[in-house]
Amino acid sequence: MLTENTATEASEFIVWLRDHYLPAPDLIRYTTEDAVTRGLDTDWRVPSRGGREQIVEELEQHLRVVTS
Repeated sequence: MLTENTATEASEFIVWLRDHYLPAPDLIRYTTEDAVTRGLDTDWRVPSRGGREQIVEELEQHLRVVTS
């Protein structure tokens, strides 16, 4: 569980986890406190390919959706 991180900071850990630790990288799922608080149970998944920039975009899109 990551807490108190920016999307950029979290992306560094996510890329490492996806590329070096998990055998099935398309299974990494995530949520945020805002999503849980609002009752949003969408299956948010980390992109199985791409670099930190793509993951940052995905995380920021998630935040736009759950805070709007």
